[in-house]
Amino acid sequence: MTKEEIQASIKSIMFSGSVCGIEIYACLRDESGYQTKKIRATDKLLSSTKDKVAGFINCTYLADDAEFDTSENIADNKKEFYEISLTESYSPFAFLDDAEKRTEYYSESDRNKLSGFLFKINLNDQYFWVYQHIYSISRIDRSKNVIALFIGDTYDEVDSDIVQIDSRADIIIFSSSAVTAKMDLMQRFFGFEQYIRAGAQKTIEIIRNLDIVDSLEKFVAFENKSKLTNAKKLLKAKNSPVLQMKKNDLLENLKKHSRYKTMFKFEEDHIVISSQKEAAAFIKMLNDDIVRSELTGKEYDSSSKMLLGPVGASQ
Repeated sequence: MTKEEIQASIKSIMFSGSVCGIEIYACLRDESGYQTKKIRATDKLLSSTKDKVAGFINCTYLADDAEFDTSENIADNKKEFYEISLTESYSPFAFLDDAEKRTEYYSESDRNKLSGFLFKINLNDQYFWVYQHIYSISRIDRSKNVIALFIGDTYDEVDSDIVQIDSRADIIIFSSSAVTAKMDLMQRFFGFEQYIRAGAQKTIEIIRNLDIVDSLEKFVAFENKSKLTNAKKLLKAKNSPVLQMKKNDLLENLKKHSRYKTMFKFEEDHIVISSQKEAAAFIKMLNDDIVRSELTGKEYDSSSKMLLGPVGASQ
């Protein structure tokens, strides 16, 4: 979806002029995965939570200067919201499908499994979910502290479970996509690393089918690094227009290019990739990272805004 479509989807439910409803669920996590349990809440708590969450969404996701991009471009490391497509192969929030059918309610015995809160924002039969992660710093541990509540004119010890709901909307979940700026949260808790690596491997497969390089060995090693930096670059390249070119046309253009003609070694009808550095250069080419300024006539690496030296100089 475009920025306008994402914001319109939120506004049509939460800020349409009609009163939307809210339900609060506990998001529980254990070795078997995720499940939900509805939280019994007073009307006052529901109203306050809705106001806090709506206020945050309005100031962030719906801000005029909010920027959105697809998750394939997370290698750019921009401070913006990324839309992640939810598919059969990647469906981390499938456990929400039966949330309303569950009859169990959250209780204090579930506290150790509590991963976050889920707010279902609905208007008639339209709805979306908001996920708010619970970080350890916001947990109130009664086993290590005496918690007292001022009632009337006297403090009394609190001996029941305490939860803190913040003014945050970490992830907004629609039926076919999720939108978030917290990609680290997606990687740590919702299997996004597998999504990244699957996309990177798809790019390698596309390169294989194009048959433009002499070997894929260095690309596989490039992607297999424990850090996701390289895999993210490969993921971004998956939809590169360069990979949609005909092999012969691409080779001819590269051999004429002011920089690529000396950057790559050509043998017959293939590019020779003999190191991970050369594999990295090839991925930069796919992502069209080298741009020429029309104003200065100089060339830059668009991903880092770094000025490139003269053609032939070591980078």
